[in-house]
Amino acid sequence: METISELTLFEWKAYTVDNFAPYHIDNTSHHKAMNSALQNGMARKFFSKNIGNFGVRENIYLLKGDSRIVLPSLDSKSFDFIYIDGSHQYPNVKSDLSNAGRLLKDDGYLVGDDLETLEVPNLYDHFKSIQDCLDFAAGYHPGVTQAVLEEIGASNLWHDSGIYLSKMVNSSFTKPKLPPILNFDLAMKLIPYFIHIPNVAHIVEESDTFNLVLTNQGIFKIKHSLGPLTQKQINNRGYRIRHGITLESTRKKYFLNQLLILLKNLEFF
Repeated sequence: METISELTLFEWKAYTVDNFAPYHIDNTSHHKAMNSALQNGMARKFFSKNIGNFGVRENIYLLKGDSRIVLPSLDSKSFDFIYIDGSHQYPNVKSDLSNAGRLLKDDGYLVGDDLETLEVPNLYDHFKSIQDCLDFAAGYHPGVTQAVLEEIGASNLWHDSGIYLSKMVNSSFTKPKLPPILNFDLAMKLIPYFIHIPNVAHIVEESDTFNLVLTNQGIFKIKHSLGPLTQKQINNRGYRIRHGITLESTRKKYFLNQLLILLKNLEFF
């Protein structure tokens, strides 16, 4: 199996912040198991094993500690991409988002989790849940919703199925313009491919002889033998075969094309 490092066409490094300490306050079996893994050190061991399995041990730097203490120590405008999925309590989420706004470069992206809604169902219950430091109430995370509304704003992000996405433009969060070939669901799956290096073509699917390659111009079918290519090379040279503007339409056209070739070889035509 190829590692992430072998599939990546550019140099990168990532910083992850975690104190690896128990934090859930309820007694569900799920949270009990999580706290047990944090207390006995298994969570830290699994983290180390996972980054080793994916071949990224040299790329990832662990900053152990509370994000409210660690993040302010990092240099401003030094990150291209920030992902937040930590504490759901309002003061902590607000701190993480505030720090993210300082740390992101212009044209950098912020992605977060656990934003089920931006519409508060009941203001009294909403703010009481925040005051009581509740993690989850009435089907959503009140602390996440309130912090996102204050630090980013409802009009400055995409959100779906708990995931939210915003872009830093002129030191302010803005709703990003996704590449025209992507809808929001597909963008969430392909964030690692298109955010950092928009001028690099990325393989999103492959067959025995061809790769389906994502660029900002669409998805192309390109022979394996041509090797890694930039968007500029694809756009300037004549060996590309454009199949579709979405992965699904490309798959369908590619399959039909392969079926046609097979039938012709069997002399049905």
